[in-house]
Amino acid sequence: MNVLAIGDIHGRTNWQEAPIATADKVIFMGDYVDSKEFSDEQTDDVLRQIVALKEAEPDKFVLLLGNHDVAYLHYPEYRCSGFRFYMQKKWTAFYREHQSAFQVAYQRDNYLFTHAGVSRLWARKHGIGGENVADALNDLQATASGREALFECGAIRGGNPGATGGIVWADQRETAGQYIPGFHQIVGHTPLPEIRSYGDQESSITYIDVLGKTVDFWERTF
Repeated sequence: MNVLAIGDIHGRTNWQEAPIATADKVIFMGDYVDSKEFSDEQTDDVLRQIVALKEAEPDKFVLLLGNHDVAYLHYPEYRCSGFRFYMQKKWTAFYREHQSAFQVAYQRDNYLFTHAGVSRLWARKHGIGGENVADALNDLQATASGREALFECGAIRGGNPGATGGIVWADQRETAGQYIPGFHQIVGHTPLPEIRSYGDQESSITYIDVLGKTVDFWERTF
């Protein structure tokens, strides 16, 4: 199986250069909206295009939620910078209508995909462990207390002092040296000029939020 992961979108169209047609599984890492570069009209169109791909081929496409998506889906509970108040009603309605198209985590063997990553500190704090981490993370979204844990914003990203970044907010500084053992994580969220990896053959984390600087994607054949 050829798996392709595409970094944060934010209204961009260069994701269309990815080899989607030849991939067996395509994972979008989240943050489809709140563009700093493109119009809200273009951003809205791109969001709808990506959801249409998922609805046409639900087994092929995985749409992860990022912090910008959560801000609309669960409005007004989880605000973030760049929030478009004048688009709130439209995008909240769209995300809620298509909520079943999105998830917070995907796992293939010991490869774990989330928007921002799972740090050891956050995992210990919330009792996340075992082999099926993605299932545990997706289950958390079903409850208010689970969402509070998932969408916790650490102090590095402007959260409360002492808070630990959850899987849509964790900063590279929280995860690069603190990734969970036994997994190879693929994440977005922290913009970088090129794809970067930390770790070894047993455990690692790879950051792929690069579409703002270069057209590059993460691929692996399982």
